[in-house]
Amino acid sequence: MSFHSVQTPGLRHIGEPLGAVVVGLDRAVAAKAGKTVIQNLADKGGWEAPEHGSERYLMLEAALASRGMSWRFRGGEGTHDNWSLVRDCARIAAQRDMMEVERDTADWSVAVPEDRARMVFTQWGLTEVRLRHASPGDVLLFSMGEGVHPAIMSAPGGDYSWSMLPRKTLPEAKMIHGYYARAIIESWVGKWWSDRLIGAFSFDASDRMRALKVAA
Repeated sequence: MSFHSVQTPGLRHIGEPLGAVVVGLDRAVAAKAGKTVIQNLADKGGWEAPEHGSERYLMLEAALASRGMSWRFRGGEGTHDNWSLVRDCARIAAQRDMMEVERDTADWSVAVPEDRARMVFTQWGLTEVRLRHASPGDVLLFSMGEGVHPAIMSAPGGDYSWSMLPRKTLPEAKMIHGYYARAIIESWVGKWWSDRLIGAFSFDASDRMRALKVAA
């Protein structure tokens, strides 16, 4: 299915304010507890937050602030598609311009070849890490047949084999990504996505196992 004009009724107008409301509620709850939004989410979820001010922290913070924005092919003012979301969050995290991800097809996954995606992530300064060491603020990469789909991990989970955490110690992992022609959303990774997970990339791999040329 092709998609030529991404002017989704309703979301086009409420996407950015909706994102602001979500972030505003998070900040209000966190402020009441005397914590940052991310630290409050980590404490509530039982996971370790990235170091405050680190690139991974800033990546996660930017992704959380993007929730609710309208989906638009190649992004634009107050909008994103899957790849512009990850690129802009990486730009904010690293505080420098990032290579554009070339893409011509506006299907729901915005198909980008896997080798091109990996090359771009390397240029951005991301390092591939073992899947089971993926942490909030890292980029997750999913195989979608003809292309790959990126997301930013927003909470860890212990339900699936790629996690290093004991099963059932946490709920499913969460991610922030583009829901085609709708909005930027936060959703559970779930088994459907987990079965298609092929890579994890991080700004902060120095203290974690880097990916080797073996099965993760």
